[in-house]
Amino acid sequence: MRTLAERQIGSNLASELDPTLERLATALQLPVAAAKQAREAVLRLLDGFEIQNSGCDGEAVAFAGCGLSVTVGGDQPEINLTWDVNTADQLGQIESRLGELFGSSLARVRSVLPLFTREEVRPGFLSLTAKVSPFRSPELLARFNPQVFGKLQAPALTEHALELLGLSAAWHGISRAMLRGPELDELSSFAVSLSEASDSAVEVRIRHREASAEVVSNALLVAPGTDASGLLEWLSRSCGQLAVEIESSLEFTTSSGKAARAAAVHLPVRGDQQVLERALQSLAAPSLLLAGAAWRSAGSVAVVSLQSPSGHFSLQLSAESPDAASAQLRKAPAQAVPPVEQMVTEYEAHPLSLHPFFQRMGRHSVDVSHLWLMFSNVYTGLSQHFPRRLAWVIFGVEDERIRSVLTEQLHEELGSGDYTRTHRRLFLKLLEALAPWRPAHTDARAAQPGLQLSENLEAAYFDPAPYAGVGAAIVIELLGKQVDQFVADQFRRQEAVGMASLEWLTLHETLEVDHANESLDLASYVEREEDRVAAWRGGRAVHRAGWRFLDDMYRLCFGT
Repeated sequence: MRTLAERQIGSNLASELDPTLERLATALQLPVAAAKQAREAVLRLLDGFEIQNSGCDGEAVAFAGCGLSVTVGGDQPEINLTWDVNTADQLGQIESRLGELFGSSLARVRSVLPLFTREEVRPGFLSLTAKVSPFRSPELLARFNPQVFGKLQAPALTEHALELLGLSAAWHGISRAMLRGPELDELSSFAVSLSEASDSAVEVRIRHREASAEVVSNALLVAPGTDASGLLEWLSRSCGQLAVEIESSLEFTTSSGKAARAAAVHLPVRGDQQVLERALQSLAAPSLLLAGAAWRSAGSVAVVSLQSPSGHFSLQLSAESPDAASAQLRKAPAQAVPPVEQMVTEYEAHPLSLHPFFQRMGRHSVDVSHLWLMFSNVYTGLSQHFPRRLAWVIFGVEDERIRSVLTEQLHEELGSGDYTRTHRRLFLKLLEALAPWRPAHTDARAAQPGLQLSENLEAAYFDPAPYAGVGAAIVIELLGKQVDQFVADQFRRQEAVGMASLEWLTLHETLEVDHANESLDLASYVEREEDRVAAWRGGRAVHRAGWRFLDDMYRLCFGT
């Protein structure tokens, strides 16, 4: 989006707003006075802040990223002014002015700010959006970017922020909306209302890549009152097969618990006029068709949104030029499949221990009953069947270099020739040591995470393409090292269970490092493109299986 700074903020803004609002008022058949009220409200906001043109004199820019968009839906047009906050100090500089303009407090922002300032603050971690409408008082939102430390760190950052905001239960619903893990269902933002309402809302946005009807429906059902079938029908009419990028948003409040109060779908248009017209015709929204047409000479329609259960729909009209938006649609040339070594590097850089289950475990005192639940499910899902799965991979692959490495790993797994030292038996001894902390009352739900993990790993290892199993074998060792090291650290934080009784864990804490180091060698042996495709598929399937397992463990251990 072109920023206001690039559009010469200052005296030119008023002349730029006037024709824009006039066109919208005409298209929506609104009184001109309403548009004039909105214009005056926007100018009052801009007068309250020092927004400088970054090209003027090289001085520090208070808000270098400042965007303008207009949202129209029914008879409720809104002008959205968004400022990127690049440093924590900027909040202090504007706090009193925000209180004057919006009656808003930054207390909620400050409650989660330490999560974003634990390392060097990165630009773009926070934006403030003023929603200005001629029909109601201005509203201020703080929208956080949880991906500032990496895409795979976003879930834990969001879960912790919700805990600090008094909305811990919301994470249960959010994790159900992103069952494919953060690679395909990625948390893109969460927004906090800065009003003083007691039951304040938090909106979480999830970007679904390679979306299907099942994926979108799964997210929408987190809000029980949602007309999921109606929203899916609209998406289908708008863009045909849903193998595209769709965003869903879920709104939670302190009283809504694990279920979302409302849900919405957001369809990026990015200059595709055909998608836009189909989307609006499906909404039977002639006024929005007019609004879109009125805007085309100045900007482009960026997003069409539809909310349930209210049925509210809206267009976000971007200040970006139509030509620039259309350029985003041009597909880049197809890239060759990356080497499998890249998969190893990526998963090493973003370990599974970043999952909210582990991060919450690490924030609080150690509950050994949770460790028993986890290990009992790991036995069902992984350890019990690991030799058989690994043997199948060795059987299917012809490359002797790969066979040699995996056969050595299998030999160690089976006790290096001593059946009394098989890792399965050592694992059962670990469970015996933890048995005194087994929860007194467990039902079938306590075993469900392990059963689901086993099903997902079976699918990955027994993929018809042998090299999918190789990818699975590579990633399982990476994840094993990450989990073993994290859990061993948790045991060292408590004194109830002695490390001497946890031979399986101490053995694997060292052994998995060796196996993980072999992963790069294995990855380098996957040379043909078709084999790389399969290896990536198998490796990603294992990572998704591990992520979903920890989602299930979170709900099992922290469900109340």
